[in-house]
Amino acid sequence: MLITCMGIAFVFWVLVKLSQSYPTIKIVVFNIDIPENKSLVKYPPTDISAELKGTGWDLMLEHFFHSKIPVFIPMPDNNSMYLNQNRMRTEIRNSLRFREIEVLSVNYDDIQIQLEDKKEKKVPIVFESELIFAPGNQLKQIPKLTPDSVLLTGPVSLLDSIASWPTKMVQLLDIKSSSTFEVDLQKPSLELKLNKTQTAVSLEVEQFTEKTLYIPVKVLNKPEGDSLKIFPDKIQLTCQVGLSRYNEVAYQDFSIEADLKDVPLQEGKNTVTVRLTHQPLFVKGAKLERKSVEFYIVKHLGKG
Repeated sequence: MLITCMGIAFVFWVLVKLSQSYPTIKIVVFNIDIPENKSLVKYPPTDISAELKGTGWDLMLEHFFHSKIPVFIPMPDNNSMYLNQNRMRTEIRNSLRFREIEVLSVNYDDIQIQLEDKKEKKVPIVFESELIFAPGNQLKQIPKLTPDSVLLTGPVSLLDSIASWPTKMVQLLDIKSSSTFEVDLQKPSLELKLNKTQTAVSLEVEQFTEKTLYIPVKVLNKPEGDSLKIFPDKIQLTCQVGLSRYNEVAYQDFSIEADLKDVPLQEGKNTVTVRLTHQPLFVKGAKLERKSVEFYIVKHLGKG
């Protein structure tokens, strides 16, 4: 009997409590009616929330139907809409199943919604990576991506500023052999869509060795009318090259220059710095045996 009485009392207590008014916070989701040929310049914030006040019954039943408040926004013909506090409270209240619930406030003062023409743009994929090779190994050629490009869809103003699309960062250590693997593309903002989410990366790895060559020194801005001798006229160069291209590398593929333009010239011994100005792209770690050469100027004496 005691338990029955307590149960009845509890039921009445719950009924009384649910009949009272309470404040609460609920997440709001804006669903915007976007024409097929249009795109949002910027999506509304994902953390919009409204402060509500209503009876416990109404709030409980409202939560039963929607854990978040869905607000449907039809866009006007001019593709632009400004939502202030009053307009947002009205739209949220009209979206509630129980209109007796009061919308006290929204956590944003205003929200601007803007549509633009939807366009497509194809851009190359950039492989973002940190590759560390085992000693004596290197890439045989630049990584191959399949596909090597991605199709972006979104508003014109956003697409105009995009020239490429990156993958997620990949870090590989102690690379010794060739491999192929999938890598995810960076996720776009809500305003953009990608037609691909992954690309296959092929790494071709080979061993490398050192090669030594003697490169002639080219002198720029020689003084007119004078004889000029340089020593040495060739400089030893050491570089790293893959075994598959070892025989392709010749001294003609390199250029070493000594520029006399800003060097004070005088008779006798002079020194000028040399620079490596050209080398094949597949050659790495090129080093010169020396950084300068000596040159001698002999002035010609006029007749008489």
